[in-house]
Amino acid sequence: AQLLARTLEMHLARCATFLAAARPGHAFALPPWSQIRAAAGPPADRLFEARQRLFGGGAPEVIFWRDSAGWCPFCEITWLVLEEMEVPYEVKTVPLRRYMLEGETKDAEYTRLVGPEGVVPGVQFRAASGFGPAVQSVERICDELRRRYPERYPAGSDAVRARACEGKASVFGRLRVARRSYEACAGAQSSALVALQPLASALADLDGMLAEGGPWLDGPRPSVADLMLLPFLERTEAAVPYFFGEDALERAGVPFGRAAAYLRHATRRHAAFAALRSDATTLARTNLRYAEARHSRDAPETQPRASNRLALRRRRARRRGTES
Repeated sequence: AQLLARTLEMHLARCATFLAAARPGHAFALPPWSQIRAAAGPPADRLFEARQRLFGGGAPEVIFWRDSAGWCPFCEITWLVLEEMEVPYEVKTVPLRRYMLEGETKDAEYTRLVGPEGVVPGVQFRAASGFGPAVQSVERICDELRRRYPERYPAGSDAVRARACEGKASVFGRLRVARRSYEACAGAQSSALVALQPLASALADLDGMLAEGGPWLDGPRPSVADLMLLPFLERTEAAVPYFFGEDALERAGVPFGRAAAYLRHATRRHAAFAALRSDATTLARTNLRYAEARHSRDAPETQPRASNRLALRRRRARRRGTES
């Protein structure tokens, strides 16, 4: 009902705008589509579909290799950092082995650069002639971006960066471990929440950081700490309730209230993150590809419980009705 009321209100406001433009005593008529199309210009590429992002530059300065479906959180981190820095880049894609079709192979150009596994992300920087070797792993990519573009790099403060994303003991380091833990159990029909214990520890520290200020971790603008954490929080919000139950985070003692508000703020205020966010069902179902072999997606126990699916649908419906 709330969603319907908001939609009706929005359409009525648009109608009022059109009617206000009509002169009294004259019939109101919209301009022809040809005129509207000419005024609007060609549609811009969606960020996911863009093959180049030049930001006003003449040519790409880096080649960004990412996974073709946009599932990889490490690729998303690299993408967000490039967008935040506005470094002109070209996009090339390779499939993840987890979803490669029968007979499909990784791009030979990329495997020559990084080896037969073709692990993404990879970034090639412009050299004297062409582009150089691919730099891999988000940490090394960020280090190289900072070295080459120190004035553009959103470093933030040393203290926040150390707590949030540097080293295995940081929030980011522990979220990586936590993700492996709950993904390994993603297909299992189990109510045991032991898989969420590493997540609870990492998010308790993040909750403390979010309580200290905002709206971002390090002040009024996003820093690399935010850009590294957001893709992992997005997947946590999707996968954990989908497979373990809507209230699993609460039952496991995972403080997620501030993290959820942080995600909502980022979606409203950060154009690149909003453009790259996926829906909860897609993010959750991709976790089946990373589950242990005994929980393969063809096994009956990999289907989430009906109550979990219903709860997730209800939660999404509530969000659509209450969030702006």
